[in-house]
Amino acid sequence: MNEEEKSSLERVRERLYAQTTRKDAHGVPMRSKLGWAPAQEHFAPEPTRLQKKERIHGSAVFLFVSFAFFLIATSLAAYFLISGGRSVSTEQVAISFEAPISISSGDTVPLLIEIQNRNPVAMLDGTLSVSFPEGTYDENGQPMTVKSIEVGTLTPGQKKPFTVRAKLFGTENERKSISYMLQYGVENSNATFQKRDVFEYIISSSPISLQVETLNETVAGQEIELLVRVRGNSKSEVGDVAVQAFYPFGFTLVSASQESGRNGVFPLGRIAQGEEREIRIRGFLVGNDGDERVFRFEAGTQAENRDAIAINYIEARAEVLITKPFFDVRLALNQQEGETLFVTPGERVSGTIQFSNTLTTALLNGQIEVEVRGNALEVESVESRNGFFRSKDNTLVFSRDTIPALRELQPGAQGSTNFSFSVKNAEALNGVRDPEITIIVSARGDRPGEGIERTISSSIVRTVAVSSSISIFVESTRARSPFQSTGPVPPVVDAETEYAVLVSVRNSVNPIAGATVTAELPSYVEYTGSANPQSAFSYNAQNRTVTWNIGNMEANTTQTGAFEVSFTPSISHRGTAPLLADTFTFFATDRNTQREVRAENGGLLVDIRTVNDAGYTVNKGQVQ
Repeated sequence: MNEEEKSSLERVRERLYAQTTRKDAHGVPMRSKLGWAPAQEHFAPEPTRLQKKERIHGSAVFLFVSFAFFLIATSLAAYFLISGGRSVSTEQVAISFEAPISISSGDTVPLLIEIQNRNPVAMLDGTLSVSFPEGTYDENGQPMTVKSIEVGTLTPGQKKPFTVRAKLFGTENERKSISYMLQYGVENSNATFQKRDVFEYIISSSPISLQVETLNETVAGQEIELLVRVRGNSKSEVGDVAVQAFYPFGFTLVSASQESGRNGVFPLGRIAQGEEREIRIRGFLVGNDGDERVFRFEAGTQAENRDAIAINYIEARAEVLITKPFFDVRLALNQQEGETLFVTPGERVSGTIQFSNTLTTALLNGQIEVEVRGNALEVESVESRNGFFRSKDNTLVFSRDTIPALRELQPGAQGSTNFSFSVKNAEALNGVRDPEITIIVSARGDRPGEGIERTISSSIVRTVAVSSSISIFVESTRARSPFQSTGPVPPVVDAETEYAVLVSVRNSVNPIAGATVTAELPSYVEYTGSANPQSAFSYNAQNRTVTWNIGNMEANTTQTGAFEVSFTPSISHRGTAPLLADTFTFFATDRNTQREVRAENGGLLVDIRTVNDAGYTVNKGQVQ
């Protein structure tokens, strides 16, 4: 086939399969080294050795592109991680808070605050809020709870310092904290960023010191004294200082060197550095053998209501152990051995004392003293058959001269004696606030041994609290009726007659609360609905009871009320004066003693006599 006659397809095929022999520098064919050399100009390889031109597949391209993207993304992430890029984070805002971590209570401390913006963008409208614990004051002495500071704008890298001065108070060794929060925004964002942190400190010392001294142990019922010392430690004067006493169960306060307010608060006023104040407290502690009682005291700034400590600077405690008495004494008042006996004005009170020797040896020259005192005591009424009344201090004395058994009381021996006294009547107690009587029984004796040891061995304290007494006066009337009562007088069979029932309640020594008077009406008597005061009276038709809600009454006051009833007698009532209302019963709560006050008045007859009723004549209440 001629060259011209060859098709273009064959020419391409020849070029594709043509083997070009390359020669080295010496002119030797390079393929001959592999063991073969072209024998002729044109060579057609076997089909099995046919080699196609290599192509780049799509998967390889995808893999290459993915790897390149990974390298670029990793590089960018590393760059932004190291440099921060343009991102905004609260971690890039530094707030330093510098202040002493140990502060004396009452010291004025400068708090140094510095804010730095490390973000790549500006902080806008920044506000720093500093929250202080209770007991913090500003330089002007005003309470300070939250201090707001306008930070404004902070450009990248900019710092701003602030100083806040605060007077910090607290209890000695108390841990406290100041919390602060920064709020800000950034450009082109509605988000508000916040950063919070807390600064903690400890109150190293109090502006005042507090010390309590007393016995480590005492006999039940024996008088005990506590000495409370307050000393100024602050460089500056501490104002409005007070001490609040928290007494344990079983303690009865007898006296104190200065008057205390409500809740055991003793005001001391201003105390300068080095100045010392003392409070002496005397009282009786009762309990069982082995009981431990804890007295607790707080000293600080007095509250505005004067009834508590507003800021507590320091606390002190005193523990007292109660031991068994050698000379055991028991007291019963009106046959009751409770700590408090509740009585009414004018009541007679009887006391019984039982005593015994709990030692294994005899007690010699025993003596028992009973002190009776109080604003409700009728002093001249104190008496005893075998005791001497020492009027200068209102004390009954029982000794071996009046009770021979007290000369030598053998181990386990027992004895008893009696006394009595009267409570002042309501008239005498008029104007007396919190009327009560205190009875203090003390016993002592000599124990034989090497010489004679005299010891006070037992004491008891009891209180007689006077509850308010109530007097109820009731009467029926026509002539003095506050209502337009009608009907025949005297009443006539089968004819309706209306009567006004007047009720008067007299309170005595203490204020009372929740006072009510109730009266039950017989089946033949009806409540007309008229009353004075109208809103205070109510009627229950089911139990036929009229109730007068009085409410609160002050001491030594009287309340009056009235209601109207109608009576239609039957023939069985002829010649009699039937009941208009059954028993009148009074209920209330004594606000001093917190006990129920109860009083009664018998039934009210139609024929009740009253000297104030001008229209009354004999037999005017009998049914005709």
